[in-house]
Amino acid sequence: MHDRLGWKLRTRAAMALALALVAISGTSSTALGASRAVEVENVRVGFQERYKVGTWTPVWIQLRGGLDGFNGILELVAQDEDGSPTTIGQSVQVAPGGSQRVTAYVRPGSLDPDFATIRFIDGKSGRRVANDVPIGSMIGNKPPEPLDQLDYQIITLGRPAGVDIIPTMPGYNVSKNSGAPGLVGRAREVSVARLEAIDDLLPGRWYGFDAVDVAVIDTNDKELMATLNSGRGEALRQWVERGGHLVVAASSNWQSVNDSLLAPMLPARLNGQIQVSPFDSLESFTGGSHQVAFENTPVQVARLEDIESRGGKVIASTLSTPLVVRGPYGFGRVTLIALDADTKPFAGWPDRGLFWIKALDLKGASAGVEAQKAQARIIRQDISDMATLVRRGLDQFAGVTLIPFGWVAGFIMLYILLIGPGDYFFLKKVLKRMELTWITFPTIVIAVSLLAYYAAYVVKGTDLRVNKMDVVDVDLQSGRARGTSWINLFSPQNRDYSITAVPLLPDRDPPTDPSQVVAPPPGTEVLVSWFGAPESGLRGMNTRNRGMGFGGGGYNYAPLGKAEMLEDVRIGIWSTKAFVARWTSPSPAPGTVLDVDLQPVGTDRLAGTITNRLSVPLKDTIVAFGKQVYYNVGTIEPGASVQIESTLDRSFSQHLKEKRDSQSFLPANYYANQAENMNRADLLREIMFHDSDASGMETVPSRTHHDLDLSGQLALGRPMLVAQIDRPGTQLVLGNAPGEAKTVQTTILRVILPLSEKSEGESK
Repeated sequence: MHDRLGWKLRTRAAMALALALVAISGTSSTALGASRAVEVENVRVGFQERYKVGTWTPVWIQLRGGLDGFNGILELVAQDEDGSPTTIGQSVQVAPGGSQRVTAYVRPGSLDPDFATIRFIDGKSGRRVANDVPIGSMIGNKPPEPLDQLDYQIITLGRPAGVDIIPTMPGYNVSKNSGAPGLVGRAREVSVARLEAIDDLLPGRWYGFDAVDVAVIDTNDKELMATLNSGRGEALRQWVERGGHLVVAASSNWQSVNDSLLAPMLPARLNGQIQVSPFDSLESFTGGSHQVAFENTPVQVARLEDIESRGGKVIASTLSTPLVVRGPYGFGRVTLIALDADTKPFAGWPDRGLFWIKALDLKGASAGVEAQKAQARIIRQDISDMATLVRRGLDQFAGVTLIPFGWVAGFIMLYILLIGPGDYFFLKKVLKRMELTWITFPTIVIAVSLLAYYAAYVVKGTDLRVNKMDVVDVDLQSGRARGTSWINLFSPQNRDYSITAVPLLPDRDPPTDPSQVVAPPPGTEVLVSWFGAPESGLRGMNTRNRGMGFGGGGYNYAPLGKAEMLEDVRIGIWSTKAFVARWTSPSPAPGTVLDVDLQPVGTDRLAGTITNRLSVPLKDTIVAFGKQVYYNVGTIEPGASVQIESTLDRSFSQHLKEKRDSQSFLPANYYANQAENMNRADLLREIMFHDSDASGMETVPSRTHHDLDLSGQLALGRPMLVAQIDRPGTQLVLGNAPGEAKTVQTTILRVILPLSEKSEGESK
């Protein structure tokens, strides 16, 4: 008997050992299979391993092909603001033993260092052929460092002296947790990253610069200039055209700059050099106290010409020549500095940091020379950015009653009392049969569940609902248009939707049949993604350690290698999900939006007519010019004209302040369950001209959508018409929808207006 028992034990042990060997063998073969296909050798993230949450971030991945090589899909999986995994993929082919660098783009939705994971999917089988690679772990001991939406991201190309010292200057080096007076815990960090041409880490797509506030180019770096001219600078040019700010320092190498990609973008023409006297005027420009030290050496600066014809504006000069000129380029700006910024005397100037703050146009509650104003600014403790108000506005659905949290908490407490002490005392004292809890307990659970479902059905309904807010910008001079759409879906069912936003230019009528999709003009580009608020907690991006359920749900960007639509977005019953779409395209044909005949009068007035050529009225119209606004233009009907000088004008800053003081979009308490009274049009106007407030009373910063703020264009003398129109800026196409959506649409049209030449007798 003992022998039989021993034999059984030995047999079972042998079988267990065999199974273990099989498992080890399977694991080994899997690992071998991963190494035979492809391996990740190195990963670089953002700019010097820093990324800004909620922005498109470039990721450079160095791959090494295994014995079999790899031909399939490289996927980047990152969590959105809700912690749901999002996947963006692109085709990759690596030869056996070959090396290849792949540039991918991902939009992280949290502050987690491991914000994304790399996957490899075989092109034929659709199976994973290598181990997943978390990005943060791949980089090593120092994982990617996150920036939040309030921070500045500056990149330098070349060696412009002094930009790197901005983060050490008063007002910019304040710890976010220091609680400095007037900053209310919202000190703005400044990140400066210097890019080397030899590293070849320039994004190849314009939205790779999405996190960048300002890019600075030192044109004396000849290798860098050769890289930009080889085609690598096209993405940077497109970024500026779409709303970026580029600062260019050029003097000694002026002829090469004239022959470069940069030349058409500059607000002045470089025509040789000129010797200058001491830069005494730069002291007043910077607000500093140190003069540039010449050290008995003649100084040559670039001679700048054709400034007015290029729309440039001189913002600093010597007695003999302009030194700093700023001008528009599409929806963006270019600042030209006629100095060699990498050598003395500029490189040895003690106030060069203050100079760069002015040249880069850095502003904010904690901004260097403006830090003294921070004490007077009113910073909302419960709202970090205007984008949070956009999210709040999107969450207000007409016809859907949001039950106050107090009612929900009370209902839960009542439920606990019923299934706990209530059930116990009823059975103990009334029926005196405790065994009946097998009947009463499930009865209470079912009854309460049905009651909760019926209550939700009554207050939330069965309709698919959409809140949508659009901003459409048209530049009649550059011939470009752009738009931003914020979309919030309220789903009456558990559904997997596909989300597509098709640009709809203002001169084109939307289709009468919602199922008919209007084809956008050639040259149109669209980016669709999730939308979250830059706050902590639920639906906020400033959080960590949410984790991602990679084996569960999630959704994909499509088509492959792009982000024109979202596929398989799960929205639960009576739940919402918000999205943002950004697009650019050629502008409508001349004369199809407006006929404009405007002339400047003095320095801050306009005269002339504007005629509406659209088929819809321009409602609540204003015309902004410099620091003034014609605020009572009213409604311009189709075909009607308005004489601008006959309308009333006032300070634009005061106009914006009155809108804020009316609390039409800024609630007294964000967390209060207020009525659906947010004025979305006023909210959008505030975002579109946030920095035009010169009062120093910044109620809420607007950093998430800083590219929509064209206050800098107003400062360059470009007039703008802003009006609300009854026409969407994009056509929302929903796949797998349970029916036609009930949509509440708000659209603001902004047109940058051309100016005619000044008439004779006008001051120049």
